[in-house]
Amino acid sequence: MIIIPARLKSTRFPNKVLIPIGGIPMVIRVAKIAQEVDRVVVATDEEAVREVCKDYGFEAILTAKNQLFINLSSNFLVHFPPHFARPQSRPDYTPPPDNPA
Repeated sequence: MIIIPARLKSTRFPNKVLIPIGGIPMVIRVAKIAQEVDRVVVATDEEAVREVCKDYGFEAILTAKNQLFINLSSNFLVHFPPHFARPQSRPDYTPPPDNPA
């Protein structure tokens, strides 16, 4: 199971999870990619996010407003095939040679 934490109250980019990317809310775009690997559940403290997930057919659970999320970002990529991970984090990654000018 992949749990996607989705908060609207970001201080740097409020409502980020609902901003459309290519016409699809960001949280849905991420969920569609993640569902290729495993079951997806979106964890949110906002009814608006839960409704968007429901509209797109994704399961979402409401959490308490003051509940702390465990930062899953470092564990999240473990569930993805290697091509989803940042190249630098892959064991077979070789940085490109410097390109002398």
